[in-house]
Amino acid sequence: MNNIPKYTLWRSAEAVLLEIEGLLAGMAELTEMSEMAEAEEKKDLQGSNKNQARVQAWHAMAEASFAIEGLEPDEAAEKVYRLLPELDPFSVDDIKKAHRLMMGNQLAGAGTFRREEAGIFEGEAMIYRAGAHEDIPHRLEDLLSWTRDAKEHPLIKSCVFHYEFEAIHPFADGNGRMGRLWQTLLLGHWNPIFFRIPVDPIIQHHQEGYYGSLLESDQLGDCGPLIQFLCGAILEALKGRGEPRKKVRKSRRHTRLIEE
Repeated sequence: MNNIPKYTLWRSAEAVLLEIEGLLAGMAELTEMSEMAEAEEKKDLQGSNKNQARVQAWHAMAEASFAIEGLEPDEAAEKVYRLLPELDPFSVDDIKKAHRLMMGNQLAGAGTFRREEAGIFEGEAMIYRAGAHEDIPHRLEDLLSWTRDAKEHPLIKSCVFHYEFEAIHPFADGNGRMGRLWQTLLLGHWNPIFFRIPVDPIIQHHQEGYYGSLLESDQLGDCGPLIQFLCGAILEALKGRGEPRKKVRKSRRHTRLIEE
């Protein structure tokens, strides 16, 4: 795929990936419990789920991901996190469905791609201009195909997807939340433990580092800095079971449509 950005792994990347794999192997029993709970969960998705560990993880994902952008999720938005195990990580239709659920009460036209040009702003300063809206469908299809078929490590692919989804910026709003949600889905598709141990609270705790790595990746034309940050967040989540040490200040970044 031509639109996947270049990435360069940092010196200790292999050691970090091996450490993550080792932690996951040590959680094999918990992973098995997650898979065994799947049948019960399917029956409970529309009601009160009895699996409190997963319920808490869903809430932590939603709360932290929205807080990164200075927002709070409503009940409808949280529903998409409960549906994560049911979504196809390589489906454009499911991406639209998830966005519609997440943003339905906050954005007119939720679940449809933007039809205008857009940029990411800090205050009044535009720090990133998204690609042309006409290119969104084929770029997203290409990205999903690469993510499904490429031979890279699943952890690396999930991070590259996160970056490239932000670069495509397919929706008028909610792209950051969707990028983080879909990385969780890709990770959970690889290993169901990620449906129980949320990474978003760690990203929230290190919010400045998160945005700094995105900006550095943009400036370099190489998403290696974001991959390094996200792999570090995943490692920290697994070591601390997804619990951040403290809250951080709210972000002022936002997407704005640009009238040509």
